[in-house]
Amino acid sequence: MNNQNFRRFKNTYFNFKVSIIESILFFLIVLFLGQLVAGVVSAPTYYIPALSILLLPLSFFLGFGSVAFVLLKIKGMGLADIRDFLHLKLNPLQGVLAVLLYGVSLPLAEYLSMVVPVDGTPFLEDLYEFFTESMKIIFEQKIAAFIMVCLLAPLLEEFIFRGIILRGLLHSNVNPWVAIILTGFLFGAAHMNPWQFMGAGFLGIIFGFVYWRTQSLWLVIFLHFLNNSIAYAITMYNDSLEETVFEPNFQLIIGSVLLTILVIFLLYKYSLKSALKPVNQIENR
Repeated sequence: MNNQNFRRFKNTYFNFKVSIIESILFFLIVLFLGQLVAGVVSAPTYYIPALSILLLPLSFFLGFGSVAFVLLKIKGMGLADIRDFLHLKLNPLQGVLAVLLYGVSLPLAEYLSMVVPVDGTPFLEDLYEFFTESMKIIFEQKIAAFIMVCLLAPLLEEFIFRGIILRGLLHSNVNPWVAIILTGFLFGAAHMNPWQFMGAGFLGIIFGFVYWRTQSLWLVIFLHFLNNSIAYAITMYNDSLEETVFEPNFQLIIGSVLLTILVIFLLYKYSLKSALKPVNQIENR
C-alpha cells in the first residue's frame, strides 16, 4: 500500500482534521490537564524553594508535553509523527516577511496589553497583584525562567496551538480567518489573565497567519522565541514586569496598524503556493 492510499485510513500530519468543537475541547485539555500536571510536579517547590530551578521548567515541559501527547493520541497519531510537524520548511523571503510582520505589529500588541486597566475595581487589582506575584516567583529563578519562557513556551505552545489545533482546523475546511482568529483567541485565553489575553491573543493571530501561509512551524516557534526573549531581556534589565519596548502614542499605533496590513498583504501575495489548504482540496488535485 503506497503512502497516499495509506493516509486515507490513518491520521497523519498531512491529513488529520480538527473541528471547531474539538478545538475548544483541546483548549480545555490544555487548561486542566496542563495545569494539573504542572501543579503536581512543581508542588515540592513550595516547601523546598531551592528545587525551583529544576522543577519549574520540568513542570512546564511535562504539563504541556502531556497535553501534546494526549492531543496526538486523540487524533490517532503518536510520537513518531512529531518529526513531520517539526520538519524544516522555510522560504527565505517568507521568513524575512514574517519577522518583519512581527516587528511592525509589536507596538500594537503592546498597546492591546495595556487596554485592560490594572486598577479601578477590587477584582482587577487583586487579579493583577496575583499575576505579578506569580511572575516574580518565576523570574526570580533567572535560568529556569529563561528555559520556560524563551525555550519551552515557544516550542510547546506553538506545537499545540498552531501545529495541532490550527493545522487541524485548516485541514477541516474551516474558513482560514475564522480558524486563525479562533486559535488566537484560545491562545490568549490560555494565559489566564486579561492583560496577556489581549496581547498574546493578537500575536497568536499574527503567528497563525504566518503558519497558514508558510506551513513552517519552526518559523512561528522562532517568532514566539523572539517575542518572549525580548520580554525576558527587558524584565531582567529593568527588574520590572511593566516595562515595554515602545512608548505607545497615536502615531505609533496608526503606523503599526498600517504597516501590519501592508506586510500581511505582501506575505499573502508571496505565499500563494505554500499556504495550507483543506485536505479535500489536496486529495482532489
